[in-house]
Amino acid sequence: MASLGRLVTGVSHELNTPLGNSVTASSALQEELAVFKEKLEASKLSLRDTKSFIEVSLSGTQLIESNIGRAAQLVKRFKHAPVHEYVSSAITVQLKEFIHAMIAHNVKGAGLSIDIDCHEEIHINCDT
Repeated sequence: MASLGRLVTGVSHELNTPLGNSVTASSALQEELAVFKEKLEASKLSLRDTKSFIEVSLSGTQLIESNIGRAAQLVKRFKHAPVHEYVSSAITVQLKEFIHAMIAHNVKGAGLSIDIDCHEEIHINCDT
């Protein structure tokens, strides 16, 4: 059960930043829209106000889109994570395979060849 708690905490932490950024950008856009509408209804909207609103709207929607995309990628990554790693209370990991997997994940798409010089017999016991 502790493993599940750590998993939920990790997922929540990872998703909090992009979702928080999206909420902040959305709130700012709502405020800008309210000001824009107020000026429009009062017939006090200038060309400068309109251009400014368009720029703020474009940057805000781009920020929201990129952060929602990041959140979606995180969810996809978590969906593909092996469940058994989170359910078990302890696992044994072969060090060479672990190092290779970590490096390969971080340099994926870089066109690099990875050769780990490590004994096959080295294992690490981990509490998940």
